[in-house]
Amino acid sequence: MDQYAQLYQQISIPSSPTDLNESPTTSSSSRSLFHLNKLAGELLELDDKLPEPWVCLDLYHQTKLDFEKVLVFVDKAVAIHPRHTFAYRLRS
Repeated sequence: MDQYAQLYQQISIPSSPTDLNESPTTSSSSRSLFHLNKLAGELLELDDKLPEPWVCLDLYHQTKLDFEKVLVFVDKAVAIHPRHTFAYRLRS
């Protein structure tokens, strides 16, 4: 499993903005979120012409409930690699 997918599994993503107030952020999920953000930056520095950095950014912004950016990043990943199954999974 990819590193960004493993980090994503460790983070509990709220399903709505009201869930943000109800579910306390644990230090473990905060660290995972920090590492996911750091990984996204490192992947972009390596090669922004691969879908993985954009999928990683999508995952990060899902945790922040920033759905405009989520759509932009997943569409960018699909545009770069039209057969990237994980990007399509995120898109649904």
